[in-house]
Amino acid sequence: MAGRMNRDFAAALKLLGRVVVASEPYAEQLIVIGGMAPVIYRSMTGFATTRLPPPGTTEIDVSVPPKLVASGRPMLELLNGANLVAYDTPGYRNAPGAQCFQDASHGTERKAPTYVEFLAPLRGRGKKEIVEIEPGMRAEALRYLDLLAFEPIVVTAAQVPDLEVDEERRLRVPQPALYVAQKILSRSSGRRMNPKKAEKDLAYVYDVAVLSQPQWTAQAALLVRAASQTSEWRKWIAKTGRELRELFASPLAEGPIHAARIFRDLMGSGGPSEDEVQKVVQRFAEKVFPSA
Repeated sequence: MAGRMNRDFAAALKLLGRVVVASEPYAEQLIVIGGMAPVIYRSMTGFATTRLPPPGTTEIDVSVPPKLVASGRPMLELLNGANLVAYDTPGYRNAPGAQCFQDASHGTERKAPTYVEFLAPLRGRGKKEIVEIEPGMRAEALRYLDLLAFEPIVVTAAQVPDLEVDEERRLRVPQPALYVAQKILSRSSGRRMNPKKAEKDLAYVYDVAVLSQPQWTAQAALLVRAASQTSEWRKWIAKTGRELRELFASPLAEGPIHAARIFRDLMGSGGPSEDEVQKVVQRFAEKVFPSA
């Protein structure tokens, strides 16, 4: 099983590379989020080196605006030109669902092991909905994703060798503190309907806290700027700090238990202990999300 997962993870990175190349005209509108963001952090200067393997994912999540601004050829046409086709996920009560883009060799009748899904920030009330980001291209809209578009980090694909992109191509990833905020906040916005993903999110929180340690002071300043944008964001950021402290309050709390277990599954006895996880995330919360 581990070998299969490693192959699928490598295939997902290559798929991301194909998406980055194909979507270059829209690079300023796309942000690589989800499990791929910590993978990219590992290749960037200014982040800590770590013995932790990335928790890994075969699903690539890319955040987009609720409506793409046309930039030459439509995004859908660019993806199809890169031999990527859409699998239509079932919608609610026969309504159109979101789409996953995958290699054309898998066809359009079933979801492939590795695929890319486009997600958009949810505006207004509700927990989620499907939006048409351009004609014929749909994305699921989720709350809190707009945080990830605040001062995103620009990377060149060449900095991430596993993407296998030789050309000079840009991609954007969220700021680490806002990545953590979105992971924590999404727990109260339907994430608990998928316990395995909710547990893995806690491993991502610990992973990003470790990776971003050289930037904790800068990230705290970034959150001050983000909180000044709107009163809603200020509340979201304060809520993240409170929930981080609660989820990682002790080695026996939910955060350390799930994060340590996930890394033990990857690393065996060399994985971090619950005590180590708790101490790192608590220090991260104190430095980056100071209590009111």
